[in-house]
Amino acid sequence: MTEYNAKAAIMVAASPVICHDTFAKPERLTRFWFPRVSGPIRPGADLEWYMGEEKDAQCIPVTIDDAFPGDSIDMRWGSGETETHVSWTFTEKGPHTEIKVVESGFKGSEDDKMTRALTQTAVLNQVLVAAKAQIEHDVDINVIEDRAAG
Repeated sequence: MTEYNAKAAIMVAASPVICHDTFAKPERLTRFWFPRVSGPIRPGADLEWYMGEEKDAQCIPVTIDDAFPGDSIDMRWGSGETETHVSWTFTEKGPHTEIKVVESGFKGSEDDKMTRALTQTAVLNQVLVAAKAQIEHDVDINVIEDRAAG
């Protein structure tokens, strides 16, 4: 069986700590990704990330396995057959930070795993571009609220 991973990376003109905080702090994360989250990213946290502001918005369970400010975040999200592992790294490269994300552990048939990995690669790239816009230009591009129905 083939292991399929979703991968994305981007260079951002900011320190690793600022880049990490953009994902770890709810007041930053909700500006460009999930519009509602139950708390900050910290080791051992069990969180809920919502696809909308509404009371009945779809909820994604998130468990933070590890988080090191300015360095990395390791988490699991989803549940049952949809649960995957997501690893974020924040690496200083001169005046920039390289943000890398890898999502792994897709389940199902070979076709299902490949489709999910490809879809998530696109989603993660959108998230990184939106984070870069917020960090570098203070522009909010919310990839969930602004997405077109497909």
